[in-house]
Order: sequence, then structure tokens, then C-alpha cells
Amino acid sequence: MHILVMTFGRYSSHMIQEVLKHLRLREVDHTVAIPGSLIARVQGNRVEVLDKKGRIIQPDLVLNATSAALGAEIVDYFEMTGVPVVNPVWACRIAASKPQTSMYLAVAGIRTPNAVMADKWSEKISALLRNSVGLPCVAKPRDGAQGKGVNAYQKWPEVARRYRRAAEAVYIQRYVPNKGHTHRVYVIEDQVIAAHYFNLYPHLRLGAVFESRTNQLCPITPELADIAIRATASVGLNFSALDIIQGPNGFEVLEVNSWPNGKTTDEICQTSIGGVLVDYMIKRAAAKKEERPHLDDRRRKGDPAAAELWIDGLAYGKPDGFRLSSYADRITKLVDEDSDGRSDARPGVDAPTS
Repeated sequence: MHILVMTFGRYSSHMIQEVLKHLRLREVDHTVAIPGSLIARVQGNRVEVLDKKGRIIQPDLVLNATSAALGAEIVDYFEMTGVPVVNPVWACRIAASKPQTSMYLAVAGIRTPNAVMADKWSEKISALLRNSVGLPCVAKPRDGAQGKGVNAYQKWPEVARRYRRAAEAVYIQRYVPNKGHTHRVYVIEDQVIAAHYFNLYPHLRLGAVFESRTNQLCPITPELADIAIRATASVGLNFSALDIIQGPNGFEVLEVNSWPNGKTTDEICQTSIGGVLVDYMIKRAAAKKEERPHLDDRRRKGDPAAAELWIDGLAYGKPDGFRLSSYADRITKLVDEDSDGRSDARPGVDAPTS
């Protein structure tokens, strides 16, 4: 078995370090490649993918850990030829765009805040906001991360001033009344594998009755699991971390992230998300080759009844009999103790994180 890991760098995030550590612990042959480091060669009716040393790469599975879908051509080629890809290129593109994610969630019938998006600010946009979003509202960068550039507003002149001054693309969501925290939920295929509370930044609480839940596990209720799993499938991902808020009308999905860092979650949940992901990758790599999924026509037309078909269609290639153990079992079983005695362990890279 050989697994190709496409990433921004071997030490680019806690999650990628955990994945590589657990691949080594399970003695799985793997190649780590960054965008641009692979070479594609077309000869007659054959295509070969080579690393920088000229070695041909023929993976049994590709992990696409480049959240912005860089190096897309080669990852897409492997998927086209039936090689299983965890988080396909097209799905990562959707998740990387907040406006596009909002649209996919809405079409799939998944509750998400009302939003308005446009290339630039105008008086027409201002009128749409008043009618569709209202105040207070939350303005976000279209492709930002870690809360950068996210602000809540209670007056229209403040919103207009932001966009006229910065000349940035418009993406504004309805503010969801809350108790000052969201739920960070991790999903692999059709299972929630970890969940905890995440306190909102103070400037996003808008005078709410604040209940601090930092560093606390949250209960995985059927409603929370259902919306997280369906949201992950709606954008085409196999693995995701979602930000879900609980408002007066129930849970609403704020964002779907294709490649989270995961360090905080591992520490809070006393687990290794990367280790769970590797278990899934090994099972799926051992399964037969897969056919590339196609969008359901009715889902494209926005028929809510097609959402279930779309989700079923994206569960393709799931290895027979594969099911992650329960969250409670996972916490007790995946606390990483294996690398304590590794002679080649490097501080901050291979050392246990919990």
C-alpha cells in the first residue's frame, strides 16, 4: 500500500504532523509532496507522475491536504483514474470559498445564516442587506481563516465604511443570537469523531449573556451530528471541521473547513484526529478503485428533495464494514502513547501532543 500526501509542507500544521506520525507508526509506505514538486509525463496513451528524483508514483490513495486546492491537476488526475482521494480538489475549492459554501449548504437544505455576497459594494447591495440580512450582521473575508477580518456591525454606515475603505469583495451574514460560543465539530464520512465548544471572540458577542465554554467537550446530540454530517457531504468533503452555532432556531452552520490545524481539538478531546484519519485512509486505500461521482441534476436545480441523493452519492467508495468507534471509545483508545520510545522522535514533530 502506498499513500500520497499532498500538503503545503511536512511541518505546515499540527494535523499533517499527526497524519505523518501515524503513517509511520502503522508502517504505511507514503510520499509527501508539496504543490509543484511532482512532475507529470505524457507518453502516447500513458500518463506517469514522478517525484523530483524521477521515481514513478502510483498511490493507492491520495490525501489532499492543500486546502486551497493547489497542485490540482495531479490530484484531479488520480481521482479521474479511480484512485481514492480524501477531500477532492473540487470539494476543497468549495470549502475554501465562504460564499460558495453558503450556497451549497442552502441548496442542500442545511440551515445556515442568510447572506449577501458580491464583488464590490454598491447602494443596491445595501438595500439587499437591509431586506435579506438585517442588523446586526457579520462581515467576513471571502476566503479568510482563524477569525481574521471577521467583524460584527450594528449600524449600516459602519458596514458601508468597511467596504468603501478596503474595496474588498462583499460577504455578509445575518448575526445569529448566541451565548458566546460555537461548536467545533470534526467529521469523517458519516460520523462525528470529535466535538468541543469554542468561545467567540469578544467583539462578536454583541452583549449576549456570555457562558464561557472554553476547553470543554460538547455533547454530540443527534441534531448536531446530523447537520455536521450533511454539511460535510453537501460540499463534497470526506473530512472536515465545521463551525456550528446554536441560535434561537437551532443549529446553523457558519463554516466548513477542509484542512483544520486540529491541535486545540486534540488537546481538549485527548485524542489524535490525524490518527483517526489515518485509520480511515488505510481502510479506504485497501478497498477497490472508485468511480468518480457526478452531481445529481435535481440537486443542481435546487430541489431540496435531491439533497439526500447528493449525500448518498458522495458516500461512494466507503470500505465495506468500516465504521469508526464511538467518540467515547475513540478518546480512550487514541491517546497517542506509541511514539514515547521512538529513537528518531523530534521535539515538537513526532512527540506525543497529549
